[in-house]
Amino acid sequence: MQYEFLKQFPKRMKHVGRYALLFVNSSQKSIWKQYGFLKIDEQANLIFAILLMSWNNP
Repeated sequence: MQYEFLKQFPKRMKHVGRYALLFVNSSQKSIWKQYGFLKIDEQANLIFAILLMSWNNP
């Protein structure tokens, strides 16, 4: 069994931590309701969609 994925583990965990912090901080904002994103899953989907778009287009 190969463990190539563990070579980037510290870097990946830093990214996960940043995403979690971003998610927690933005989910507490009331501005989401002004734009029609009432549920937390809608907010999370939008956050991750933006992160994926920015990650694919540096």
